[in-house]
Amino acid sequence: VPHADLDLSSPAGVKALKARVGRAIRQVCSPMDQRHMVAKYIGCRSFGREGAMPQVDRAIARAHQLASLGTSSIAPVTIVIATPRN
Repeated sequence: VPHADLDLSSPAGVKALKARVGRAIRQVCSPMDQRHMVAKYIGCRSFGREGAMPQVDRAIARAHQLASLGTSSIAPVTIVIATPRN
């Protein structure tokens, strides 16, 4: 999920990133968004969110360190959405 264009040290940037992550999760899980696969779709979204949120939190923490200190001990974060194996 791209986020280099966002200021994650601001509430608006965090909100925009979380919206992007939500859209990405829905997109990767959408093949399961059918009436007979509702449980798999919900499980996929939960799995994706659980995997993505620690990455989001690290990206936000890095942005706050950079904003306050000018440097960060947290490596740059690439946010990847994973799906469960069937």
